[in-house]
Amino acid sequence: MTNDERYSRQRDIVPPGRVAECKATVIGVGAIGKRTAEVAEAFGMRVLGVRRHPEEQEPHVAAMYAPDRLLETLP
Repeated sequence: MTNDERYSRQRDIVPPGRVAECKATVIGVGAIGKRTAEVAEAFGMRVLGVRRHPEEQEPHVAAMYAPDRLLETLP
């Protein structure tokens, strides 16, 4: 596979204009993770968070998970 073919395949993973239909998993919802969640939500994405203490909710995260449940957040 050439680099052009590889790039083309990667580019087609999320069709343009469809980001709002995607899900984002933020691992580590500290200062940077909170801002990442805020930006992802602004694009219309459903944001899932993974942190040591999932009982602490964040306003831009739809659901929070403990690290041992990380695989549940992935496609």
